Amino acid sequence: MGEAVASGNVLLDARELTVRFGGVRAVDALSLQVPAAGLVGLIGPNGAGKTTTIDALSGFVPHDGRVLLDGADLTHLPAHARASAGFARTFQSLELFDDLTVLENCLVAAEQPGFLATAADAVRPGRRVDVDAVWWALGVVGLEAEAGRYPLELPLGLRKLVAVARALAGQPKLVLLDEPAAGLDSGESLVLGQRLRDVVGHGIGVLLVDHDMGLVLGTCDRVYVLDFGRVIASGTPLEIRNDPSVIDAYLGQTHGPGPTRPVGRSPGPVAVPGDGAGGRTP
Repeated sequence: MGEAVASGNVLLDARELTVRFGGVRAVDALSLQVPAAGLVGLIGPNGAGKTTTIDALSGFVPHDGRVLLDGADLTHLPAHARASAGFARTFQSLELFDDLTVLENCLVAAEQPGFLATAADAVRPGRRVDVDAVWWALGVVGLEAEAGRYPLELPLGLRKLVAVARALAGQPKLVLLDEPAAGLDSGESLVLGQRLRDVVGHGIGVLLVDHDMGLVLGTCDRVYVLDFGRVIASGTPLEIRNDPSVIDAYLGQTHGPGPTRPVGRSPGPVAVPGDGAGGRTP
């Protein structure tokens, strides 16, 4: 922990990932890669399949296709086994323990579940957990000074960073972030972006899902764009910003005197279970 690592080798390799809900393909033959110490964005309209992709990668929903992490095939492993292999994730709803301090929230995540841990708790219920990883995680996101405070005492921007620190406390290889900038103002989003760069600077891969285009295009090394469950474009932030298919499907453009389509909107009500707000909005 703590040493900077240059990006290069592929860490996450998702191949032809497909998720079906009845007759709906929420994710359709998606392939993407996240390098070690790389920050990769995944964007698209509401209902495009972004959260479902995170659910599939982390083992929360059944899927076809393959998921490889650091060369190991995790395709048939359940969520807890993928977590043990190096996956960590956050959720759109923060899911913090409001009656625990920031430090205690991270200690929960740092505990490695299993038979030995359960037996140790039975024999020595007062045993101490190694807190080095927790303090390291808090340091990466700049929250050491807030360790003794409770989540509800913190502004939203810091609570979002607590969720990131909690994901890091388990010392993962890859962190999947589901809309961490939702509800943040521009200043808080800027701080979040800086902290995410600090995370990848310590050798951890990050897959970032968010509608904050300033954050994604200003922070990520590479970006994938989803629409109706399929990747319609991938490339550097500059390439994505100028891609006509992305502008048409997501970023929006002005046609003659008409208004620009707002970010995060796409025409046509298509409900996709398990993805963000639960469907596209017209």
